[in-house]
Amino acid sequence: MRTVALVLILAGPAIAADWQTGQLVDSSSERVFTGTTDGVFGQQARYASMPSYVIRSGDREFVISVRPAPGLLRPRMPHVVVNTPVRFRVDKRKVTLLDDDGKEYKGQVEREALVKP
Repeated sequence: MRTVALVLILAGPAIAADWQTGQLVDSSSERVFTGTTDGVFGQQARYASMPSYVIRSGDREFVISVRPAPGLLRPRMPHVVVNTPVRFRVDKRKVTLLDDDGKEYKGQVEREALVKP
């Protein structure tokens, strides 16, 4: 009984976070406020670019955003091409996107929708 419970506990998150292949339908970038810094002329606002992607996989469509790492003004963007297959995995609201170069990018699900065929 304990072995079965242990197997279910260990296998549960892995099943939910399996890699999926979907179609990258759209991409966009938005300038977001990241905080202020003290400059020569007082406080200055800091902004960063936050890319978002629309991925369609099966009967689901995900809008995901890739957040820049703290302190980076120009974060590296995933190298992806619109209207091509893309690999990703979803674990609750967190997403890992695999770009065309094989690098992983962390993000979050902004919206999930059911797509009618």
